[in-house]
Amino acid sequence: MTYTKEDFGKIVAELELHLCADVEDPLPCRLFEATMPTDRDNAKLRDGTLVDHVADACNLASSIQGVYTLLKLANNDQECEHLSRVLVRELGALREAVQTAEEEQIHFEKHVLDCAETPGFSAEPAEKNIRLWADILKHPAATIVSHQCFSNDMESEVVIDTATMRKLEKEMLGILRSDGEAAGNASKAWSKVWEKYSGKTVQFQLPTIMEVEVFLRVTADRIENLIARRVRIAALQSNHSTSI
Repeated sequence: MTYTKEDFGKIVAELELHLCADVEDPLPCRLFEATMPTDRDNAKLRDGTLVDHVADACNLASSIQGVYTLLKLANNDQECEHLSRVLVRELGALREAVQTAEEEQIHFEKHVLDCAETPGFSAEPAEKNIRLWADILKHPAATIVSHQCFSNDMESEVVIDTATMRKLEKEMLGILRSDGEAAGNASKAWSKVWEKYSGKTVQFQLPTIMEVEVFLRVTADRIENLIARRVRIAALQSNHSTSI
């Protein structure tokens, strides 16, 4: 399954509702509203000058702008079909960027601000789904020698959707733990999983529109939470400075 022009339109609508109402002002730009109480949000120029710069805000905003622009590029169903796999990979990159930003924030709160009660990162099912799809599209392993199909036009011997992908991940984790040759090596473990599809016609059912929409909402919630944490820390720091 690939996406149509109508599908791209639905994803754009969800993106505009939660993450990017204006391509020039994506949600992460609100991270600029509060800088951290250290020099973490400074960038050093070539001449040594320090300037205010919230790196994660820029990086997250750039990733969202890239997804938005990609969605707007396609003019018809055929172009959407050609861009479908690229879109899922970019959503995977966005997921990874958001997770890394949150983990860095958690590390900062725990180790710099001594906030021992800060909870760790826990991925939502929607994020795990996108990660799985993006990883297999970026690192095809043994699926590269199967007859891959992303269109409904061809009858396929095997159909793999998100639910199947999650089952295959469990199989991979079992191999990772028990197989002597692949123990501890996820790449080798995945290769063993995909070996059985070599030479078969496999249809990949990319994440459904609903799965993508849920992922975008979860992503927006994470960024909103990140913004709230930064604003709260900046306010506490400001109050502390005022009281001294």
